[in-house]
Amino acid sequence: MSQALPQPSPPPQQTAAAAPVTIVLDPHDDADCLHHALAAHDPAAGCVTVHPTPGASTDSQLCLDVLIALGKPADQAATLSGRAGGEHAVAAATAWLIGSRTWLIIAVRTHLLSAAQRARLVCLAHESGAKLIVVWHARAEQDWTACFPGATGFHLADRLRPAIAAARLERKPWHSAVPARQVLHCAERGQQPARSDPDRDDVTLPVLPASDFLRFRAVAYRRLSLSQFQHVDGVYTYGLDLACTWILRHGDLARAPATRRLASARPTQWGAMTGNVRDQASILHRLPEEITPDHPYPYRIGALHPLRLFLTDLIADCPTKEHAVARIRGAQAGLFLHGYLLTVPILMGRPAGPGLIAQLTAEDAERIATHLAHPVHAAALATALFTGARLHDLQAIPLAALSPDATTIEIREGTQAAGLVLPEETITYRVPVYARGILAAARAFLLLTGHHDEEPLLEQGLGSRGQQLLISARTCALTVPSLLEHAEHHRSWLRRTTCWKVGESIHPTSSQSVAGRESAQETPHA
Repeated sequence: MSQALPQPSPPPQQTAAAAPVTIVLDPHDDADCLHHALAAHDPAAGCVTVHPTPGASTDSQLCLDVLIALGKPADQAATLSGRAGGEHAVAAATAWLIGSRTWLIIAVRTHLLSAAQRARLVCLAHESGAKLIVVWHARAEQDWTACFPGATGFHLADRLRPAIAAARLERKPWHSAVPARQVLHCAERGQQPARSDPDRDDVTLPVLPASDFLRFRAVAYRRLSLSQFQHVDGVYTYGLDLACTWILRHGDLARAPATRRLASARPTQWGAMTGNVRDQASILHRLPEEITPDHPYPYRIGALHPLRLFLTDLIADCPTKEHAVARIRGAQAGLFLHGYLLTVPILMGRPAGPGLIAQLTAEDAERIATHLAHPVHAAALATALFTGARLHDLQAIPLAALSPDATTIEIREGTQAAGLVLPEETITYRVPVYARGILAAARAFLLLTGHHDEEPLLEQGLGSRGQQLLISARTCALTVPSLLEHAEHHRSWLRRTTCWKVGESIHPTSSQSVAGRESAQETPHA
């Protein structure tokens, strides 16, 4: 399991005071200096080396070079530089620097830049919170303030390599607002996963049984080979442990009002209402009909928001649908051992929703970030993939729906099924770690171009009928399942999920934590 990455840099208006500009003097144009600058270029690690285009004089052209250095397509970046007088290219470059958490910008040949371009370099570093190192291939100037308007101070150096090393030492550590997943091993002895990453990319799970969680593990054991079952059981147990950890942190969930009588509901009716088989409904009917002090159960859980957030977090980074199904079934088993009956659709491969027909892998996110230069286009495609939300629901997402650290996004979803329009619900999705920078870049771009929190977040990347979303998907060679006609009439499995308190916990726990993770007692898991 990959741990949570650091949170994206804050928007420009929240960035701290800019750091002094480091000027590396290279009057003899030493080849080693340029070699060290290019060797330090690693956008994935937060270090970007910009080699300006000779002869260009505008700041938008410099931002085009920044976008190319960040790995964006040159043709799309050039299109951005031609919009709004170059304002979109400037905003896109700044936004992607923020979203990618760039901490060091190295610019070479800065003695050939215009004053406007050097001022833009200083502004990019200031707004993104990055440290700026410029290489000056000429003699030292007497007035550096005139050369770099807007800079708060200067530090002169005669060698680039020590300057980069000093910047690394001065780099401030990133802190994530969301702690890494903590796991309490609640599985029985001998069933604990022997590794901290049950979802390794080299492990392909087989086709899983369609059984409910009551029989899932037993059916898998009978149908699969031993090695296949061990892989499935590892993912299943990981979901079980995460569910146990989560319920121990949150305690008893609040009950919903008016859930005292259950006698009027038949098992078949419960199956129709919740999308589950008769086995789960029969659990409720074997319990007392009336809630009394001697028989306080069952009662329905009313606060589903934290539970749904846990479920989206549980499957946010699953590499395949099979991993998501195994984790969900494990989570059902873990909650049941703590006295909670979590009901989800039995045929997990058919319902719409995150982790099933909707999925965004780390490879997909990387493809989106490298094939789309417009931050909003990239964010719209990523959000459509990891949420599975329908087009009109995506169009209604405001900027304020994305949390400040880009770890969650709220979507108000409506459903039309069998000719009936069901009430809208607000679903909070956990944004996958590898997609948070994309969404943070989209928000930064919109704020930089004059948009407000109440305005749509993804509208520019969707189109009125989804035409821009389709163009982006084709550019990235990806498919958006929520745009398919047959998926429009399916309710998300999250909205079909309910939870009941059916008894006391019977599951023993231990406080061991997965190797390489912090103690499970230190930070609550949301």
